[in-house]
Amino acid sequence: MYLEDIIAIIRSATLILTYAFASYYDVKTREVPDKLWILPVAIGIPLLVYDIMCSNSLYSAFLIVFSFTLSTLLAIILFYNGFFGGADAKAIISAGILMPRYPFSFQNLPIIGISSLQFLSMPLTILTNAAILTLILPLVFLSRNILWKLKHKKLFEGIQSSTFKKMLMLITGYKIETLEFIKKLDFYHPLEYPRRINGRREVKLFQRLVDEGESLKFKNEIITNYRNKMYGEYIWVTPLLPFMIYLTIGALISIVIGDLITIIALTIIGSITDSII
Repeated sequence: MYLEDIIAIIRSATLILTYAFASYYDVKTREVPDKLWILPVAIGIPLLVYDIMCSNSLYSAFLIVFSFTLSTLLAIILFYNGFFGGADAKAIISAGILMPRYPFSFQNLPIIGISSLQFLSMPLTILTNAAILTLILPLVFLSRNILWKLKHKKLFEGIQSSTFKKMLMLITGYKIETLEFIKKLDFYHPLEYPRRINGRREVKLFQRLVDEGESLKFKNEIITNYRNKMYGEYIWVTPLLPFMIYLTIGALISIVIGDLITIIALTIIGSITDSII
């Protein structure tokens, strides 16, 4: 086994173990301790310097720096625009430090071969793989809502909104008991909001809370509305995703199997080719 592959194993094991622990905390509390990211950064920085120093060309060194810079900037942008939690951003930044490009030189890894995206940036590959994995959620939500409709008959009782928004609600959330929602405010986000004027409830699908103070104020408002009996027995919610789980699975797929975008593209191209032939 080459030295580069031993280093690659260290990189991969460190990243996956860190992600696994982060996923545990994300599921249990939706809070990931900052100290968890010390290990991948402490191991990653010397290896990042080593990669740059041992690059066999200026172009190779540039790609390493580019991948790290791209992943860091992307994580920061997604975080400050409310699309990422703090742990998710730190996970991508850590991957940029620890594994800017695909680490192994084994001939049989990844299974489908190194894609252009993996060659350019492993953190971006991990992120896109995780994003693709979340696409199964709309199907899960839709199935759950169909079962609700069959059992309870009424899905949008008291909801004042357009047909288009109601269709989006079917694939972005589902109904649960309001009391359960109040007990688990850290795990759900409401899709419906009571209106004080006519008692109807309006829909807000994509509301971002940019800081802890705003989030606390929002939770207090929800509790006040609940005490004032402004919600019904059930409420539309969207679960606050423990995205670290998807990043962990996405990282494993990136290392062992490859880039899911490439797999999907090759599958589609193969199907089209077979149908033509």
